[in-house]
Amino acid sequence: MKKLSYLLTAAALSLGVAQVSADDLKYLNLQDQNGSVVSLSLSGLKLTFSDGVLTATQNGSQKTFTITDLNKMFFSAEETGIKSARKAQSGLELNGSNLLLNVPAGTVARIYDGQGRLVLTSTIAAEGKAIQLSDLQSGIYVVKAGEVTKKILLK
Repeated sequence: MKKLSYLLTAAALSLGVAQVSADDLKYLNLQDQNGSVVSLSLSGLKLTFSDGVLTATQNGSQKTFTITDLNKMFFSAEETGIKSARKAQSGLELNGSNLLLNVPAGTVARIYDGQGRLVLTSTIAAEGKAIQLSDLQSGIYVVKAGEVTKKILLK
């Protein structure tokens, strides 16, 4: 009876599991604590560990990763990381007590304090307009302007 149970379990598992060969996995993916993923081709990849740092060498170039910053490493058949990023066309930048907004005119900017209370609302009259934050107390705030959300620290 035990043999039959093992045989049925093995058969059930083999039906539900897709077969993946090591030859199908072409990338090593490194995910950091923030969830960002870097994909490295396995072709010619050399990994070394020293003093808490992972060094990936490939085709004469090196990338280093602090081990404590890594969340996980996994293999995949395709790249999962972003190769390059462009600076966003819209954004927020804090310059002293001025919040520079590079968002379309008419966008409503909302500023929330650390407890989630709405403390300031402003409709942007022109792209690149600044909002004066000197009336706000020092602390951490969340700014939402259209599709852009950013945490800022006022000193």
